Amino acid sequence: MSEMTDKVYEIQDELERRAKIELQEATTYHKGYIKACEDFSRALRIAVIEVQEEGEQNETD
Repeated sequence: MSEMTDKVYEIQDELERRAKIELQEATTYHKGYIKACEDFSRALRIAVIEVQEEGEQNETD
């Protein structure tokens, strides 16, 4: 019975190890996705401001 228990713990340890790795990968992906969204939002705001400023300059010309 001891061998069976050892094997169960071995499998459990391996599954926990894999889960931790997958969680780390998912967390890294999530952080990267959030950063990309923030960068896109920042670039979009800048582009909108530039277009608005160009429109205002054209109105005054």
